[in-house]
Amino acid sequence: MTQPQVIKLTAVIGLFLVVFLTGEHLKPAKKNAIGREIQTEAVRAANAPPQRSDTATPVQKTDLNPDEPPVQAAPNPWQEKLNALIAGREELFGPAGEARLKELQDFVAGIAATNLPVVVREMQELQMQKPTVFGRELRLHLLRQWAESDAYSAANWITQMPANDDRQEALATAANAWAGQDFAGAATWANQLPDGVESQKVLESIADEAVYEHPMEALTLAATLPASSARDNLITRATEVWAATSPEDAAAWADQIPDETLREQVTAVVAMRWAGSDPAAAGTLAIDSMSLGPGQDQAVIAIVEQWGRTDMQGATAWVNQFPEGPLRENATAILDQYAKLDGSMAQSP
Repeated sequence: MTQPQVIKLTAVIGLFLVVFLTGEHLKPAKKNAIGREIQTEAVRAANAPPQRSDTATPVQKTDLNPDEPPVQAAPNPWQEKLNALIAGREELFGPAGEARLKELQDFVAGIAATNLPVVVREMQELQMQKPTVFGRELRLHLLRQWAESDAYSAANWITQMPANDDRQEALATAANAWAGQDFAGAATWANQLPDGVESQKVLESIADEAVYEHPMEALTLAATLPASSARDNLITRATEVWAATSPEDAAAWADQIPDETLREQVTAVVAMRWAGSDPAAAGTLAIDSMSLGPGQDQAVIAIVEQWGRTDMQGATAWVNQFPEGPLRENATAILDQYAKLDGSMAQSP
């Protein structure tokens, strides 16, 4: 064979090999019975998901990742603590009551604000399954904590609870927390509750919360409520607190109360409060603005007791103006006791 023929034959064989190898590389991979490509061990290893830790627990596949099951997160720390806290605890009181209450308070204080809604819902489910005194108190503490961080959400969630005493108590708890932050906002929300009786109860709770810090706001709100013993008690306490700093204004406001019984009650507490700073003015209020009777007698005796401690002469002169009768006799007896006490103290070495 001549050299040109050899070269030509070699070229043909080389071209044939190139075509053969290229065809094998481009040929579609074989498929198994369910239509998936058969992969080599190397390809499978490259495409395999990373190894999970032993604590991870696979759960049901989702549409988002059908080929790789998600990993179930470990239980929340609060869940474990909650389970441990309520295990075997049904009562709050008794010999271990103080320790149980401390555990309860510490647990609530350790819950992050973002977790409070979830924990409250969990506690509600537990209470519905097996109501206990301990669980009820724990739920109230959790609700108050939630209301202090997000009063509107907490209060609205409570309105979804079954209509019973637990819901009423929970509403009052949340409303009190809300009133401490935003009295007007809490009152506006409570006024919009569809149940009139429930709305009144919540408003009473809001006013009660504000009595000592904001007596005028509490008094204004209480005056709008329907007549009830709870309302009258709120008005009386709020006016008494107001009288500690502005007795004349409080007395003038009390004088405008249309209900005679309530007016007498409020005037009496204003007079007794006023006696601490100006007993003469308090005495005048009790005598001039109150009707004769047990209420006035009680106010007068309270004024005499305070006045006699600081100004025996002034108190005696006032009592001597009383007409003869039981009131004067009782007031005089009180002053006589003070006089004897002063005399014994003066004689002691």
